[in-house]
Amino acid sequence: MLQETCVLTQDYDAVGVLNDMFTTANGRIGGDGQSLCSTTHPIRGGGTVSNQLATALSPANTSMATMLVLIDKLPNPSGFITGGVKAMKVVGPSNYRFRMKEIWKSEQKDDTTNNAINSLMGEISNSSYVAVPFMSSLTNWSMHTNVKRGAMMVWRRQPRFRKNSDDTNETKIATGSARWTTGFSDFRTYIGSNI
Repeated sequence: MLQETCVLTQDYDAVGVLNDMFTTANGRIGGDGQSLCSTTHPIRGGGTVSNQLATALSPANTSMATMLVLIDKLPNPSGFITGGVKAMKVVGPSNYRFRMKEIWKSEQKDDTTNNAINSLMGEISNSSYVAVPFMSSLTNWSMHTNVKRGAMMVWRRQPRFRKNSDDTNETKIATGSARWTTGFSDFRTYIGSNI
């Protein structure tokens, strides 16, 4: 049970990165002084870049396409568009998991009567939705990209557990400890919609 509790604690701490992706209020601040998803990430030479939809949109074909185009044009911290950033998966609360299936898995465009093809099919290699039941927001969602060293869990000491017996009291004592930290390094790891 101690090991299960340790894993659950890690999950809650890691999802804190997603819960706080639009705010700096809880201390999750990037090296540029901004939250993970912000409209004002500074770039070298002046100016800012956004990794957040300008207008928050609910999941739909249009919002997915808008976010994919934003990812294609996302500049690096130096301000150059490299074209190497690609969407890997869509992440959000469990509330959207069936809606996401309708959007990504339909042969035809979702919510239309003209039988247009679903141009989103095949745009993300792993188009299955990652539902995160621990997310505090029931509406925020994002796309996770292939940017390295983005959201991270850094281990200071891996979990370790011990059991001791005390014959005098006829008891067993279980102890465990671990040390880690969570955060993010490169804001381009997530592109979000803050609804």
